[in-house]
Amino acid sequence: MKNTFSEIWASECDVSFSNKPLSCFVAVKHKEIIGFACYNATCLDYFGPTGVTDSFRGLGIGKALLLKCLISMWEEGYGYAIIGWVDDALEFYKKTVGAIVIEDSFPGVYKRKISI
Repeated sequence: MKNTFSEIWASECDVSFSNKPLSCFVAVKHKEIIGFACYNATCLDYFGPTGVTDSFRGLGIGKALLLKCLISMWEEGYGYAIIGWVDDALEFYKKTVGAIVIEDSFPGVYKRKISI
């Protein structure tokens, strides 16, 4: 299977796996990771990064992972979540959870990003 996940997400996922409580969920099929979703990785109250392997898109895996993260965030006391970087997934987020765009919010916290 082709690896379709960005290596840039690896450091953010590392953060989410060290959070207490852990803030990343992983979808697995036949012992292979086919999707993941994190929160509180880039910044507190932020959803993402997230991804589903190309061959498993459209099956509800991304939706399930998104909703699991948002429910977990709600249970931790967050009143809302910010989806940090939507790229071409804006319509998915609008349809799935009624997301709205925060005008003039890009690049937001990402402008503070330090490159090594």
